Amino acid sequence: MKRLIYASYSPGTLIKKVGKYLNDVIDGTYKIAFHPMECEIFMRMYYQIPNVKESFDEMKFIISVTSYQNKLRINLTEDDEYEKTIGQLILFPEELTDLPIVRKRVLQMIKKAISKEFREFDFIY
Repeated sequence: MKRLIYASYSPGTLIKKVGKYLNDVIDGTYKIAFHPMECEIFMRMYYQIPNVKESFDEMKFIISVTSYQNKLRINLTEDDEYEKTIGQLILFPEELTDLPIVRKRVLQMIKKAISKEFREFDFIY
């Protein structure tokens, strides 16, 4: 179990640690980019219109990790020309003590946001 103590790291280091961890443990990630005070993780998911075999396709998303006011904010954005944010998770310092728990919360947010935004599709998680 990977332990992470929020107060032990600067916000920039914490963003990098959480971003690298999420990139390593989330299926479908294919690229990671670091910017000042932000980490972007690029992810693809496959979907299909129910009962339509030929409709199998790919959709891309960006998981953005940033910090403000001693919290981490994780956004889920469609990676297309509109870049619509479809999900957001705010993690407080006391929630940032265990990376597997962070992963679980992020995956829950991703599944909920995608299921709500794209009700007409079946996604492979």
